[in-house]
Amino acid sequence: MIKRTYIGYQHICGLTPLFSNANGKRLINFEEKVKCENIAFDKPVSLDVYIQAKSRDDGIAAFYEFLKKRKNKNSYILLFANRENYDESFNLELSSEKLADKMIKHYGMLKQKGAAKININLFYNGFWGLALLLGNQMPTTFPIQLYDYEVSNQQYYKSFSLASKIFEL
Repeated sequence: MIKRTYIGYQHICGLTPLFSNANGKRLINFEEKVKCENIAFDKPVSLDVYIQAKSRDDGIAAFYEFLKKRKNKNSYILLFANRENYDESFNLELSSEKLADKMIKHYGMLKQKGAAKININLFYNGFWGLALLLGNQMPTTFPIQLYDYEVSNQQYYKSFSLASKIFEL
């Protein structure tokens, strides 16, 4: 169960297990956390999704630094944290489907609240296989920009983008 705390316009969801086992292969045990403050729905909203691959992830600091420097401060942040060591026993494809479902749910919620335009940004560090599978599912649902972490520079860079207008029709 997600614990919700409302502080003025601030909405923070606590960490909760997102998925566990399925079909002999394990689903990646992501935990979900949402942060947003004072969303202005009359302006473009950035749905910034961060996939934390490792329990010790140096990319999270660069992610927050990227958001801090960005001009658009109208951000809805969705964090998925992996709490296990990844190996071949995980079902990467099914795990990406579950993440896609969660992203679509949050996108739909923002649309219901009246967001005219939503820009989806996916940040990942060391989980390129999952990001590619996730990206392959997104073109039929919504436009998405993927960002990859460059360890040597400790910064995020645009890797590729996928576009669809299905929700804009």
